[in-house]
Amino acid sequence: MLKPKNLEIQVLINVLDDSDSEALESSDSEGESVISEQSEPPEEMPMNELEEQLSAVYFNDEWVQIVITALRDDQRKLKEFSLAKCTLRSDRVYYRDRLLIPEDEELRLRLLQLSHDTPIASHSERAKTYEILSRHYYWPGMIKTVARFVRNCHLCSRVKISREKYQRALKPLDVFNRR
Repeated sequence: MLKPKNLEIQVLINVLDDSDSEALESSDSEGESVISEQSEPPEEMPMNELEEQLSAVYFNDEWVQIVITALRDDQRKLKEFSLAKCTLRSDRVYYRDRLLIPEDEELRLRLLQLSHDTPIASHSERAKTYEILSRHYYWPGMIKTVARFVRNCHLCSRVKISREKYQRALKPLDVFNRR
């Protein structure tokens, strides 16, 4: 049983849990809300799916192969970014200790969704989403991609507060007054 102060840990577990199992809420003898854990281990974690998707795309991507070849040939610069800050670890390219993501829209969209749409990220603004994503991943033009994703997020646009100074009163439609 977890008390509400340990709720953050349980929320993390639930976010990573891809199965349909959820935490159940009940009350203990003191009337305090408690969360009970289910004994079933999660069948599949999104991070495993993400790793599989990354592995499938990584070695087939032409751009990543160009970067790997340039690193092995000790080149210092490519058109997109400097190779001086890149390292090659276990056949993966890391730029400033962040994994270089291939030019695959599905993979990048999945990473953006994981860093923006999850309950922990709670549809945060552009800067926070970029900060969460850039802790572990990098691709050229990532700031623009994150800004476009957050700007086009349907839920964020519905909840966003209007910044107009004055909003006019609504006027009735003439359709109903013509009868």
